[in-house]
Amino acid sequence: IISEYCPLKCDSYAYEIYDEIKIYNGCLNSTSIYNDFINSSTPTAPPILTNYWSFSGNYNDQIGGANLFNGVNYNLTNDRFGNSNSALDLNSGYMQVPNGTYFYGSLTVIAWVNLQGNANYPRILEFSNGQSNDDIIFSFNGAYPTTLLFFGSTTFFPIKSNTSLPLNKWYHLAYTLDQNGYGTIYVNGLPVASGQQQIANSVLRTS
Repeated sequence: IISEYCPLKCDSYAYEIYDEIKIYNGCLNSTSIYNDFINSSTPTAPPILTNYWSFSGNYNDQIGGANLFNGVNYNLTNDRFGNSNSALDLNSGYMQVPNGTYFYGSLTVIAWVNLQGNANYPRILEFSNGQSNDDIIFSFNGAYPTTLLFFGSTTFFPIKSNTSLPLNKWYHLAYTLDQNGYGTIYVNGLPVASGQQQIANSVLRTS
């Protein structure tokens, strides 16, 4: 949900609807991911939910205060339950979040996403310090959920799912990175791809 070269970003040509985007300051286990898929439950023990965009009538981060701003071609629309003004719709658009330190090593990102059209690596989320510099990218490669972690500007660790997601349907997507740098992608509560990556650098991401 951010344009290119912003801390949290979605490809500027993205055609996606987003609902309930969450960031945790650690790696949730597979049971917690599945429980979030079933009933959007939040664990009572660490890791802690640090950012939460519910899009319930606004674009605010209800936990961390990282409110979305300065977007293009966006509006609120019906969420996955049919509630009005409760999901973010990007029609070849984007939104931005403030600069910040959003990750401290291991992490979890969860989002309900409805892919409306194919674009060039449309982002679900991306944090960076410029192009290919300490990037944490959770995106699509075509219709396949994909993650990329960059360290500096040349070293990166990709994971690509072989699960293709048809357009115009809601999916619960999650990405976890554990304390050993092992990443996993989940679709509808179940793991679909994993691999060795590296612990995310704990840095201020500003672009």
